[in-house]
This record gives sequence, C-alpha cells and structure tokens, in this order.
Amino acid sequence: MLLSGLSKLLCILQCISLAFAILDPIDFLALQSIRKSLDDMPGSNYFSTWDFTSDPCNFAGVYCDGDKVIALNLSDPKGGGAVEFRCGDLSYGGRSGIFDIVRGIVQKAIDCDPRMGASLLRLHFHDCWVNGCDGSVLLVNIDDFVGEQSAIPNINSLRGFDVIAAIKSALNEKCLCGNVVSCADILAIAASQSVEILGGPSYQVLLGRKDSLTANVTAANVDLPSPFSNFTTLIANFKKKGFGIQELVPLSGAHTIGRARCGTFTSRLKDSDINTAFAAGLNESCTANAAARGNFTVPLDNTTTVFDTVYFQMLEEKMGLFRSDQALYSGGNQTSANLVKSYSSNQAAFWGDFASAVIKMGNLPPSSSNGQIRCNCSIPNNIYPANSVLNLLPPICPFTLFTCPSCPLVSLSSLFNIGTPPTYCSSPVTYSPSPGSTSPPPPPPPPPGTSSPYPGSTSPPPNY
Repeated sequence: MLLSGLSKLLCILQCISLAFAILDPIDFLALQSIRKSLDDMPGSNYFSTWDFTSDPCNFAGVYCDGDKVIALNLSDPKGGGAVEFRCGDLSYGGRSGIFDIVRGIVQKAIDCDPRMGASLLRLHFHDCWVNGCDGSVLLVNIDDFVGEQSAIPNINSLRGFDVIAAIKSALNEKCLCGNVVSCADILAIAASQSVEILGGPSYQVLLGRKDSLTANVTAANVDLPSPFSNFTTLIANFKKKGFGIQELVPLSGAHTIGRARCGTFTSRLKDSDINTAFAAGLNESCTANAAARGNFTVPLDNTTTVFDTVYFQMLEEKMGLFRSDQALYSGGNQTSANLVKSYSSNQAAFWGDFASAVIKMGNLPPSSSNGQIRCNCSIPNNIYPANSVLNLLPPICPFTLFTCPSCPLVSLSSLFNIGTPPTYCSSPVTYSPSPGSTSPPPPPPPPPGTSSPYPGSTSPPPNY
C-alpha cells in the first residue's frame, strides 16, 4: 500500500515536471510574474485557468509555439494591478527582439553618421558615472529644473538623443505591453550595439534598470573625468566609483572611436610627452579651421570608426589626443603603462577587459531607490512645463490598469518638440540581421581624398 502511494506521488511529480518542461523556463517565470501582478476583479474568473501545476500554454490568453510564448492577450480580463514584468522576459518581443530593434536603429544612425556609435557609448558612460545608470542624462531643462545636459562636460557636446528617442518610440510600439523598456536600459543596449557594429566585442547587457525622476548637474560637473586630467586625478576619480586601473585603462580605450573638438586638447600641444610632428599637425588643423570654432573635430585615433587597438598603439607613440589619454602610458604608473603595451598588441586582451569593465560600469546602482519607466526619455512621467498643453492631457503611464500600459510617445513628443524620431538619410538604410549572426557589417569607406591629420604616425590612415 505504501509502495503504491509512493508510485502515485512519483507519477504526479513526474507529470508536473513534464508540464513545466514544455515551456521555456524564462517564459514560465515571466508568466508567474504577470500573474502575481494582476488579479481578477469582482465577477471575473479569467485567471482561474492560470494554474502553474498545469501546462501554461493552455492558460487563457497565452499562445505558444513549441516551448516559447509567442503571443499574450490580456485585453479581455477584468483584472487590475501594476504590471512589473519586462518585455524582455518573454520570448515574444523578448531580449532578442529588443536587441534587434535597437540594433537596426543604431545601424542606420551609424551608416549616416559614423561618429554616432561613439556618441551613444559616451552617453551611456556619462549617465552611469553620475549617480548610477538611471537615464538622468537624458532629462532636459524644464522651468527651474537644470539637468545634467547643462553640465560643463556635457553642454553642447553630448549627442545621440534623437537616436535614443527613436529607439524608445519603436520599442513602445513593438513590445508586447508598450512602455516596458526603460530609457536607462536603452542607453546600455545602444552602447553595446554601437561597439559591436564598429567591429568591437559582443558583451552581455543586463536589463532591469529604472529611470530617475530627476538629475544632478552639480554631480555631473564634479564626477565626470576631464580630458585635462593627469593620472593621479584620473585614478582618484575612478576609485570613488569602486574602479581601479584594471577598469580605467580599458574603459579609456573607448576613445578608439569618436572625435574631439580642438578646445579639449590644444593646451596639451606643448606638453613634453607629445610627438612633435603630431602636435604640429593638430595645431595646423585647428588653426586652419578656427572659424568653425566648436564645430571642427579631429579623430581620437587613426581608425576612428573601428573599435580596435590603434588607440593604445598611438599612446606608445606619444600621440594620445587628450592629456588624460597619454597619462595612461606616460603618467608614471607602470601598471597602467604595461596594460597599454599589452592591449596595443593583443586585441583579445583589450576586448575581454573592456567587456568586463563596461558591464561593471553598466551595473552602477542609482543613488535613489525611486524609479520609473519613462514614456518620454526627456521628461519624467506626468511632469511638464508650467502652463504646457500637455498638462491638459490625462496621465501617460497609468499605474493601475486593466490592460497593458500604452504610451502615445510620438504624438505627445510632437506637441512638446522633444524626442521626435530622427531623419538621417534621404535614402533610408535598412537592416536585416542574419539569424544567429553576431558579425558586424564592415565600416563605411572613408570619403575620397581623406588623409591622416597625424604626421609622423605609423598607424593606418583614418577611416572616417
């Protein structure tokens, strides 16, 4: 009799195990999260079928293909609650879908402006380095509020806000339940995709960040490292965030892509640790283009649209553009100099250490526990300028809901003239990722007649 009872128990456990096994575990946990967030209202028994001892693919409103949830219909139940799950937790419109959408828009932006990849990576760094990764760098000045975009390291130099807005709009439209991917997460994903597209490493991007309700221009002025810094100042800045030389050097290697204005490096042209021919070439270029003022830029290294090791090779040649760059090799710290030497000839070592450091940076926690998922990355939810027409509209993101939240981002942003999707090319560039492919497309060719602005360099000519 006892044996028979044990046999029945084993059979029941096996059946339950089989029921769980037919669905992808990530999707199973996501459905559990949704169920915990929503409850039947009086008179409804919609969720009575959501019994997790049975096959979740038989739940009301759940549609599966094999072991994946491919669709979810929550339009009919009389339920209420705050849905806290993320679009990326389900196969349908899940991580791969999010990343494909982001990559497509970033790819188009880089195709039309090769500098944009560096700009998006810089946005992510400037966000995380000030009070953690919370999307605060995206908030614009409203009424008496002054955001981080007005900080000295950021003003008139940060770029890519239109790309982030386009990504936000696309994700809100395509994701299963609308506004479920935070702006801080979008910054992290856009940065990673930029690195990949420009030929750099693929690294894991963790999701789940929340967007801040405010920003801190004072902290941005204090915390963001300066291009004029010596090594002592740089390492002190990084130690405040719990980072050391092992993160400082590879993260600085992000300067293997991008461009800089003359004002950020002209004071270095008379330094003792600079290649004289290199300095003369830079001085000539900046002088010849003085009329352009801040609109003239030069490459940070000789292959500015390729995420490679040329940046470190140029440091060995005393051709670091910023004083803070050259300090990594010539600043008197042997550990740092040895890393520069290692990375200059070992791309795998640089990529591995960069990936570890940028993941650690992307996990810097926000200074506040209060957070939200903004509908418009430029403004906190339901906060508009005084007397704005937007104040006449109902709240964008309801916290109590009967169906998935929806954010009319495009129409609202057009009223406010914030976050409108960018127009890059007269002939739009399409992106069709190959299934399973992680290989980036080749970088765009240099314009005809371009030559290196770096006389005396043994590195390849720039690829604008």
